[in-house]
Amino acid sequence: MNTAHQRAAVPVVVIPPTGGERTLAPGEDLVFGREWTVDLPLDGDPSLSRTAGRITATAGGVFIANLSTKRALYVQVGADRMRLPPAPEDGVGVMITGGEVGVGTSTMLRRGLAITVRLGDPASRPAAHRRDQGLPTTGTAITLDVMTKEFMVAFLLCRPWLLDPTRTTPLPDTPELGRLALELTGAHHLLRGYRTSPARDVISSRVNDHLRELRQKLHRASLTATDRLPLPALAGALLHFDVITRRHLALPDDPRWLTAQENKWWN
Repeated sequence: MNTAHQRAAVPVVVIPPTGGERTLAPGEDLVFGREWTVDLPLDGDPSLSRTAGRITATAGGVFIANLSTKRALYVQVGADRMRLPPAPEDGVGVMITGGEVGVGTSTMLRRGLAITVRLGDPASRPAAHRRDQGLPTTGTAITLDVMTKEFMVAFLLCRPWLLDPTRTTPLPDTPELGRLALELTGAHHLLRGYRTSPARDVISSRVNDHLRELRQKLHRASLTATDRLPLPALAGALLHFDVITRRHLALPDDPRWLTAQENKWWN
């Protein structure tokens, strides 16, 4: 366990499924998994990795990161469940700034055997998880103007999971995001021969730029532990923090929005 900072602010309380409590002050962390040498060893679920995840208390909240290179972790916030995919490098995580969440595999959550992580008042809702009230912009810890190409990329990335709450539908990759944007805006002249057209590389490069900026915005807002999120983790974060919501599904029927996007994607 790392004890880099001992000055307590709001402590993070970690409650294993077997009971008892562990309190983390800012700067302390705790690694959990099936391996008996980790800080919090857990047995009973073979789908949990030996070194599964890390819970880190910070001055502003708590980071929950997936350390497994093969298996996903899940963070349950009320009725919402966020998937943290396997992390090939530094770990994929999310920051919680208040309230209580459950952490574990899907089996652990389903059976009521998740780790409980509590920050502040256990009855409070996590402050990072807020609902936006309007369509012109998204009102969370990061803000996207719905009239921009950046928003279009975020929306198209998340749309399959907005339509599929189980989040089993595959997400579009970078070239497919570009094709979907052209299709949605009616750019048929650019879609002809898209797979072999030079326009494909140009548009894919621009989509990559927007994806990179989205990752950086989430990281700068301390909502994710890294700015190198794979696409499923990026989509999960955008949905979890209500940057993209089901209300945005109505935008493709808005002529004003479509016209604004056409002017950007056709140039």
